[in-house]
This record gives sequence, C-alpha cells and structure tokens, in this order.
Amino acid sequence: MGIEALSRGADRVLFVDKNRESRQLVTRNLELFPVSGSARVVEMDILRFLSTFKEVPESGRLIMYFDPPYKDKKLYRQVFSRLDRMNPEDLIFFIEHGEPLVIEKALHLRLWKQKRYGSKWISVFTTIPDFW
Repeated sequence: MGIEALSRGADRVLFVDKNRESRQLVTRNLELFPVSGSARVVEMDILRFLSTFKEVPESGRLIMYFDPPYKDKKLYRQVFSRLDRMNPEDLIFFIEHGEPLVIEKALHLRLWKQKRYGSKWISVFTTIPDFW
C-alpha cells in the first residue's frame, strides 16, 4: 500500500516492520518500481515506533496503514488505543484484518468506512471531522 501511495503522489512513506523478510521485500520492490516520493524502511516493533513517532506533517494528511498478523487481536487494540491517545490531526488510519473488527469506543478516531475484499477486511478510521 505504501508503494501504491508513492505511485499516486505521496511525498513520503515510512514502512515500519520488525520482520526482516517483510522489510527486504519492501526494499526490493522499491528498487524495482522507482517512485517520485521518498521512502524509508524502519526495523521496529509498531508499539515502540508509535511511542517515539514525531513525524506528523505540519500540513497535509497523515495516512497510516496497519497490517498486523490477523490473529493478534491484542495488538489491534493496543495500536488503535495508542493512536487514539496520540490524536494526530488530519489522520486517516487504515486497518487490515481477517474478520469483522470490533474496536472499543474511541475519543478521537471515528470509523469512516469498513469493507470486505475477499477474505480480508479493511476498516478506515479518521480524526478529520468532515469525513464523518
């Protein structure tokens, strides 16, 4: 999804993954499909990354795409909760999951859309009021 975003004009994309094979695949694909924006691949656990994340753009939208192991329900809740507490302005947050997603009530993130694509689901949350 990050490479797709770059191909459609995103200024920059940051890929965060603790899995070495996944990072290598992203790096190879970035080499095969040159794009106009900048890309960076970071080795880090997502929760640790979110606790140190400071790259919120001064203008424009922040788009995050989260594709964890489908069976790790606790990780979904932890990431969602942490992002909700961070409350970044102009956030659009995509979550990929394997079954309908039930998220506890949030203070700032609101469900915008949820759609099934074959065997996977994508839910989109946002902090942008005019999306609701």
